[in-house]
Amino acid sequence: MSKRFLSALFFCVILAGCVTKPVYNVTNQTFSYSNSNVTLDDVAEAIMQAGEVRGWVMEKRSSNKIAASLYIRTHVSMVDITFTETEFSIEYVDSKNLKYKNGNIHTNYNRWIRNLEHDIRINLSRLARQN
Repeated sequence: MSKRFLSALFFCVILAGCVTKPVYNVTNQTFSYSNSNVTLDDVAEAIMQAGEVRGWVMEKRSSNKIAASLYIRTHVSMVDITFTETEFSIEYVDSKNLKYKNGNIHTNYNRWIRNLEHDIRINLSRLARQN
């Protein structure tokens, strides 16, 4: 293989890893329970546990709001998670070293948010079965 081909291939790989996409926010995702004894504190605990398992630093700001930050190498993601007894949202707040510009961000951010959303849903599902 020629040096020119290898150089071109290298730059394509680098560029492919730097793709940005629109910021993924989770808006008013609903969940339900078979029992109405679930409290805001129960939901907050389920959300906080889901984040902590993935390495998010979770800080309860009010009875229905959690600030979450994820630190991976030099990358930082910050979101607000708001919730009621029946729904939750995850909203972008800020980031560092994730190429945020004009509503677009590095694709890793969206993957991290989808993973967090998935784990929150799992914990809320477990909560529903417990009550």
